[in-house]
Amino acid sequence: MNKVEYKIYQWKRVFKRNHAFLGLEEYKDIHKQNINLNRYEVTYDNSIKLEFDLKFESEEMEVLETLFRIFNIERPNDFKGYSLSVGDIIEVFGKFFYCDSMGWKEIEVETKMPKVAIEDYLLFEHSWSLDNLIRKKRLEVKDEKLVLKYVYDLSKDFEQFCWEERFEPQKTYFIKNISNI
Repeated sequence: MNKVEYKIYQWKRVFKRNHAFLGLEEYKDIHKQNINLNRYEVTYDNSIKLEFDLKFESEEMEVLETLFRIFNIERPNDFKGYSLSVGDIIEVFGKFFYCDSMGWKEIEVETKMPKVAIEDYLLFEHSWSLDNLIRKKRLEVKDEKLVLKYVYDLSKDFEQFCWEERFEPQKTYFIKNISNI
């Protein structure tokens, strides 16, 4: 019997809304980028005992399907993720496999600091887009200076979030000088 080490990667919450549950080709078409492993978190790290010696690629797929079944039907008590689904990654045999719409695809992953847009952050934190938040604030306060201060505060929160999570801000709406606000 062989023991095989594996890791399960699932989307970090801030990226889940705009990136999760997409087939591999759909993801690449929409986002125009490769899979960045730093957008994921390891939700499980363990080993599995095999009843056979791996000799063929089809046996790799059998192991992946076994892990898929385990983490959808017989989830371990210490598993902190959600049921395995499209967009999740398993690292096993020294390779990375993407759970695609139909089966598994071996992928290359990037590990550079991921970029995150303020829109991702605002959807994650507030469930609103920046435009919707600004419109809502304008209706609430009816004072453009307070709206600008609000956008400035949001951008500072975003900057802090990126620093804490070690993300690179994709674009920002910083107001450089608020002394007259």
